[in-house]
Order: sequence, then structure tokens, then C-alpha cells
Amino acid sequence: MKLQNLPLCVKDTDGQDYPVPQDVRGGGQGIFFPSGKLAVKILFPKQYTLDQKLEAGEAEYQKFQRKLIHLMAMPYLEHVSMPIVALKAPYCGYVMRFMDGLKPLSDFMKPASEKEGGYAKTYAAESCDLKKRILVLRNLADLLRKIHTSGLVYCDLTPGNVFVSEKNSEAEVWLIDVDNIEYGNVLQSHWQTPWYRAPEVYGGQRNSVYSDCYSFALIAFEFLTSSRPFDGKMAEVLENESGWDDETEWSTSPQTEESTAQKKIESGEMPYVDESCTKNMQLFGLPLQCAMTPAMQELFLLTLGKEGRQNPASRPSMNEWFHVFDMAIDQLRCCSKGHAHLGNACFLCKEKQTGEKERVLTVYRRIFYAVSPPVRSENEEVDQLKEDKRKIYEVRFAKKTQQRGKKDEYELAVPWKCFADAQAEHRPDACAVTLKLGMNDEKIKAAHCYDAKLKAAIKNISDKDTVFIAFKDRFYYELVVEEVTTEDVASGNKGTV
Repeated sequence: MKLQNLPLCVKDTDGQDYPVPQDVRGGGQGIFFPSGKLAVKILFPKQYTLDQKLEAGEAEYQKFQRKLIHLMAMPYLEHVSMPIVALKAPYCGYVMRFMDGLKPLSDFMKPASEKEGGYAKTYAAESCDLKKRILVLRNLADLLRKIHTSGLVYCDLTPGNVFVSEKNSEAEVWLIDVDNIEYGNVLQSHWQTPWYRAPEVYGGQRNSVYSDCYSFALIAFEFLTSSRPFDGKMAEVLENESGWDDETEWSTSPQTEESTAQKKIESGEMPYVDESCTKNMQLFGLPLQCAMTPAMQELFLLTLGKEGRQNPASRPSMNEWFHVFDMAIDQLRCCSKGHAHLGNACFLCKEKQTGEKERVLTVYRRIFYAVSPPVRSENEEVDQLKEDKRKIYEVRFAKKTQQRGKKDEYELAVPWKCFADAQAEHRPDACAVTLKLGMNDEKIKAAHCYDAKLKAAIKNISDKDTVFIAFKDRFYYELVVEEVTTEDVASGNKGTV
């Protein structure tokens, strides 16, 4: 949004001058520009129009000063650009810390005019590859979960408010526009930006940690796939009927009139492209299976699917998003050209992996109903089991990427969905038990339960480590971890490598 009547220079309350770039573009709430190792934000006055000056009235300026004092008293948050000093009247704004070598996340997003196949250029290794994107989203989720655990709500999460490292080899993340942030227990604000707001916020409700999680999912989907999560077949039909062009579709300007498709998308009426039995199938962008792990796809569905759109409290937390992206890092592989990808084939150059195999840690489960810990013989035929051995969970990873953790062990998080009949009140994808495995021999070294009702005991039977998980001494789960190759999984065979 190009602005007119910009000031040549603004001052802070300490008398320091800050030249205003005349080509700076406006966002949803104001303008932002770097100034050395600092940055300046000037907010739009009320009822602002493009040809109006940025000068605020005395009453509006004094009200903002009171809010700024409140902001500067909030808990310190690392990688959040908190205000250092206020701007001098008549400008509502402030000066903040800013790191060199950062640019907004929106600069890494796909241009609106690029559709089918347009993701190839943006995913080139020298620009912003899949590894960097997953790392950036992991770090952003970590930052947001720290904000939420401090009792705060960010309120207006958009790609323009997230700044990331320019270099492909780095994934530092900073948040700006902290004047949005408020305490969740007293929050009355209604911050929103078109295309990145939750359905309930679009409908007039106040912001919450749940709307933050929804905005994060919208940004993450677009960042990973170079398409939007509701731009499918149904959206295209509405777009064609209303004469909705690409420029209007991707605009976030408050002056833009909403189309019928945009209203349906933002109100939560449009189905998510990955919902089952949906007619709104994904038309362009990187296929979901190339950009996401199965665990990531599940969180996107829980957030952007019908239940997540209609019931904000059902959305996964930022802590869950963090752990899923953190696990995804271990599943990344590289082709000979240096492209990061998931699975056995690179989606950019179509090269299939012929060297190191992808490996899969598979958890099997048996359930014993007993009043004492089960005793297994080495002859499985004589065991009296309530259920047959069956696969319940698996984690894929490239062996060499494990080295980012401790040198001698690897952690495997087993979610509550493996114990659904034991604890229905836990979220299915939340971690129930953490198993620590040896890096080379895959031996189970330790097991940690996240609920006092579960107790773990490790036994070695037939040269395989088994974990018995007791639930209130009523019945026992047996978890056996085996490592198999992707070829074994595809063929239906299994066995320890």
C-alpha cells in the first residue's frame, strides 16, 4: 500500500532523528522501517486514508503513550522487538531493537500470479529451501508458545510481522508489532488482518491464544506449499463467477472490497483442501505429502478442518506445533543437488535416493489385562494376549540427521493416541511417553511417562527391548520398538536392521 504525505523525519522523546524512507509501504496498522540496528514503527491515526498525514491528535497520542508504558512493563521475551523509546508528538509510534540481516516472512512467500508449478523457484536451495522453512516455523512456534505460557496473546500474526534471516543457512525469527500483544485474561482487543484472521475474529469476537494458533496454521500452510489452505476447486468456481482476479485475491488492503469467496473462506464456511470428502481439492502449489510429514498434516487438519474452524478450543496448541516441526527436522533428506526434501524422492529435481535409506522406528503394542506385571516367555505362541501384536505408531527419519541431538541417544515421543483407551482426556497427539534410544544399537535406555497414572518398566526379551506401561495397575501396554527400512514398510515386511 503506497502512502502519500509521509514526513521526511521523525524524532523520539530523547530528541534522536530518524529519516523516513519515502518509498516505504504501509501495512495493516502503520509503517515500519529499519534505521541502523534499530527500527521505527509509526501507527496510522484513526480513520486514516492514503492521502492523509500520519499525525495524530493530542488525545490519541496521550492514549497511545499510556499503552506504550503498559507494553514496556510486560515480561521480557527473547526475539520479540519490544519498544525502547516512544516517538515525539504528533506521531504515535516507537523505536525498537532490530537485527541486521532480517527481512519479513512475506518476502519469502509465493507471488500471487504464480500458480501451478510456481513453487519451484521459491523452493530453490539458494533461496529458501524446505529445511529452512521447517526450521523457521519450528522457531516461530517456539516463540509463540513462550508468549502464550507468559499469559499473553500476540493478536495479529501475519507474514509482515514475522522477520526471518535472509541467508538460507540461518533461521532466526523475530516478531515485531508488539503493540498488538495483550494479557489474555483482560484482552478486549479485536486485531485482525484480512486472510490471516480466525473465523471467530472475522465474526467480531476478541482475539485469543486459539486465534493465534489459527493464524499460525494459515501462515505455515502458505509458507510450506506456496498456496493457501482454502484456495481449491470450490474457491476457483466462486472466483470465476465473481470475476475475482489474482491481485484482488491476495490483497490485504483494508480498502479492498471482499469477494464472495473471501467471505466464505474467512468466515470458516469454505472447506479445507485436505478435508475428507471435500470438493475443494488443492489445485496448485506444492502437494501436501511433499511439504509436510503425516504428523504436520494431522495438525493442519485439526486446526483448519471443520472442527477447528467452528470450535477454537479444539485447535492444537503452539507447544504441539513446536514438537511436530522439531521432529520433522529429523525426517529431512538432501538430494545430490542439495535440495532438502521429505521421503525418497526430491520434489524439485525428481531425483530418487539411491544411497542411504530412510529409516523408520516402528512401535508395536500388545495389551495385557492383569493385576500384576505380565511375564512373557520367548515362545510367543504360549503367551495369553488380549490383542494381537499390531503396529500403532511410526516415526521416519534420515539416520545422519539424528546427530543434531546427543551423540549417544535419540528421543522418540510416543503420543497419547497409542493409549487412547487409557486416557481419553489427553489430546491424541500430545506426548505420553518419551523413549530414549541408543544411536547405534537402538536399545531403549530410558522411558519417561508424562502422567502419574502411567508407569514404565523396561525389559529385554529375545534380544529386543520391551517397555511395559502400566495404567493404574489394571492393564499393561507392551511397546516394542523395531527399526525397519522404507523398502520393508512398502513391501509389508518388518524386521530389525
